[in-house]
Amino acid sequence: MLPRSTVRRSMGLIIVMMLLTLIVARPHASNAADPPTYYPETGHYLSGGFRDYWAANGGLQIFGYPITEEYRDARGKTIQWFERARFEIASNGSIELGLLGREATVNRVFPQIPPQPNDANHRYFPETSHMVMWGFKTIWETKGGLGVFGFPISEEMDEILSSDNKWHTVQYFERARFEFWPEYPAGQRVVVSDLGRRLAPRELTAPLPPGSPPGPPPSNPGNKDATVNPSSGPQGTIFVYNGFGFVAGEEVALWATTPSGQVMPANGTTNADADGSLTSSQIFFGSDNGTELGKWAITAQGLSSGHASVGYFEVTPAPEQPLPADYNARVDPREGRQDTVYNFYASGFVPGELVAVGALNEDGDLVTEVLGVIADGNGSIDYANVYFAPNNNLPPGIYEIYSTSESGREAYAFLRMRSNSVTSLSTASMREAGKSALSFSRGDGQASEGPLDFFKK
Repeated sequence: MLPRSTVRRSMGLIIVMMLLTLIVARPHASNAADPPTYYPETGHYLSGGFRDYWAANGGLQIFGYPITEEYRDARGKTIQWFERARFEIASNGSIELGLLGREATVNRVFPQIPPQPNDANHRYFPETSHMVMWGFKTIWETKGGLGVFGFPISEEMDEILSSDNKWHTVQYFERARFEFWPEYPAGQRVVVSDLGRRLAPRELTAPLPPGSPPGPPPSNPGNKDATVNPSSGPQGTIFVYNGFGFVAGEEVALWATTPSGQVMPANGTTNADADGSLTSSQIFFGSDNGTELGKWAITAQGLSSGHASVGYFEVTPAPEQPLPADYNARVDPREGRQDTVYNFYASGFVPGELVAVGALNEDGDLVTEVLGVIADGNGSIDYANVYFAPNNNLPPGIYEIYSTSESGREAYAFLRMRSNSVTSLSTASMREAGKSALSFSRGDGQASEGPLDFFKK
């Protein structure tokens, strides 16, 4: 167990809205021989389990067309974006839907309402203290319910929509937003918003031509006028690259290609030596524990000659110490990145007593403010939905979320936070001159803004 500091500073009761990650049922596997379906409307393909789930749970009306291909993100998770949703394959192979409603409203606060009676046209959700009514209730209950839309996280409200710059009644759910369009025909007036188009990485939405479905990342075909040493290594390895065959002194551009096929250009160039190599540039490719696993390529191309040198290497998993055992608590997810939101659930307290919660680093130092909540009638604080949002302000490592109560009872759970940072490319001459490394950038590594804290809404 990691060392812990005492976190018993009293605070008033803070009720925070619940963030749930609901894993929906595992889809039936598609026939591997079935070709991918191409959608010319967006220029993207859909296949396999994602296609099965899309077709079985509302298809175009609920999810819209695909707007990216399947790809692996920085966490190694396979995902695909649609106009109105994000599909993800969980670690157990099931399909889960991204919390787009939560992500689209991360900086907004929606007032909760007290419990209300349910009837044919009203349904109150005590899990989030919000109600769904009338047409929105009908669509929620008949077009997917909790598994597709999640719980409501707001009441109905009026907003100006960018699609027509007019006021519309809308309501936010964990995974979606409903819009009411009174001018549409009856039965079509509730529309699921295109939050996927708003949130998907723009560089992944470029259309593909028909008849050219993407395949798996190619295996190492052999270096071309280049070397990479070592040829493979765990996350955290520094890979040394050299290219040959350039015109003496010409300017050379560099970029990396990830195992999932994403191109990450460097933000600077270097110059070829008199012998046409890049030896004196001493090009280093530094990986870290957030680097995508699999086979990578580094390409160098002369800007005057057009000559390209390509070197391949493989990034393997870094060895990690196991997470300590939890006690009367859990964190969801247990592993994530610096911009991941970690939900904390704990029990075993005396009903009605004050519970203090804080996050500790590996040295046992408190790295957040202390949050105070009241244990419910079951001695649990799950209802308060405490969550920890590092927002890139803490280094990667193992963290503990620790809680203690007035009666001296405690509960704690551990999480592993990985880096958001992207691998970097630099040369010895740049380091000696004190210049920044030639860094790569990718669309899924954007830093979140906001204070380091337990968020309170």
